Order: sequence, then C-alpha cells, then structure tokens
Amino acid sequence: MEQTHRTIRRLIGRRPDSDAFVIPSVVTASKAVIFVHGYGGDPAKTWAEFHGLAPTSPDFVNVDLYFYGYDGLRSELTASAGLFRGFLRRLGTAPGTLINQTLPQLLRRPSDFEYTKIVIAGHSLGAVLARRALVDLTKSGESWVSRVSLALFAPAHMGATISELAKIVSSANAIFAIFTASAKFKSPLISQLSPNSAELALLRAEVSELTRRGNAHLLAEKVVIAQFENVVSNVGFPGDPDAYPVEGHDHKTVCKPTRSYSVPLDIVRACL
Repeated sequence: MEQTHRTIRRLIGRRPDSDAFVIPSVVTASKAVIFVHGYGGDPAKTWAEFHGLAPTSPDFVNVDLYFYGYDGLRSELTASAGLFRGFLRRLGTAPGTLINQTLPQLLRRPSDFEYTKIVIAGHSLGAVLARRALVDLTKSGESWVSRVSLALFAPAHMGATISELAKIVSSANAIFAIFTASAKFKSPLISQLSPNSAELALLRAEVSELTRRGNAHLLAEKVVIAQFENVVSNVGFPGDPDAYPVEGHDHKTVCKPTRSYSVPLDIVRACL
C-alpha cells in the first residue's frame, strides 16, 4: 500500500496541561482534522484506531490529522477552551509554524500554506471545549473560522453526570481512581457540566445570537449519540442537526472506529 501519511509526531508535550500530536500527509494537505478528547481522556487513545484507519482511506490523502490533549480532570472549562483557542488560531492562520517542526527541511510546507477546511472532532467535554473556543474566535471577528466544521460525538453541551464520567476514567486508569478517591480532588467541571450550569447556558445563548447573525459554522455539521448513554444528555443542542444514534454503543465506544465499526470514520469523512 502506498504511504499516504508520515508517522505520528508530537507537537506539544507539556502534560497534563496540554499535549498534541500530528500525523502529516505526505502531500501538502489542504484540509485538517483536530481530534479533541473528553473528560480524563487521551489525545490518541480516545479515538482508538483513527490514527491507523484514516491514512488508509483515499478520502484522507490530503488531510493532516491532529490529536489535541488537555488536562481534562483538574482543568477549568473556560481556561481550557482558551488554550485550545490559541492552538486552533495557529492552525487557522499559520499552520506551517506547527507542522513544519515535524517535517524534514526539504518537505516543509510553504510560508503561505493554509487549510481550506478544518474539521474539529470533539468527544463529550471536548465538544463543549471546541465550540466554546470557536464562539470566542467568532466574536473576535476572525474570518477564517468560517472554514471550521464541528463533528461531535456524545457531546456534553446539554449536561453530564461527572460521577459517571469518573467511573469510566477510573476503570481504565488506576492512578486516576486513587486520585479521585482523595477528599482533596475538586474538579470545577462537576458544576460546569451540570445541566443547569451558567457556562452551558451562556454557550447556548451566544451560539443562538451569533448564528442569528449568519455564523452557521457554530452549529455542528454532524452529531453522533450512543444508544447506551448514561453520562451525557442526548437532548440536542439548539440549532444542531438531528443526531445519528449508534446502536449497541455507549459513551466511551461511540467515537472509537474499528475495522468492524466505521461510523466515526464515516462521519468525519462526510465533513471534509
């Protein structure tokens, strides 16, 4: 099989505050996908086999694949969205400053290189963080944000039960289980992701006002929800399209493509 992408490379490595990887296309890509994990997730593991399956699809040949990580346990929502906003701005205005650090000198992208389309694939909390960042960029008048699309998997915009999220993370992370058992553990997300939180209400209000002015990119292009969902509310975010319900999957697996489960890959592909 002809090589379409280079190996995964680290872009940022200040864990747990921020972490990012990229799988560059071997050609000068015209599009990018940014994968943003959820509460306590991992920039690559949350998305299972995306890093192996996407490069084998002809639809991703000219697509650079980014995996963005952040401190999804202790972080405050608005601050994390602000950090992601900075990363997203670099992709939208000067992507060469990011990706060229991973490429050999002779293969680096030109100084005027830019993406014609950027798709953000957000899971759970990551969907909220991504839309918050996109709203703030839109409010600041940055015209390039109209090239961004949202593909959301089990989004937490309408509220989440953090205790259930913690169980999922704890089951896969023994250190986190010990950490959360401590009385010292206080996550601001417990209140920020509650269904009646001020942060979620403000986000809905701002999206409603901005889309009324014509900023349709703030609405999701695709939404996927799980049949066996017990973490987030499956009630739709106002203005988003009807969600695609996936039979037999839960909050954790709905965003993880495998060779026998192609829905996440197909959803992202449809947004390119």
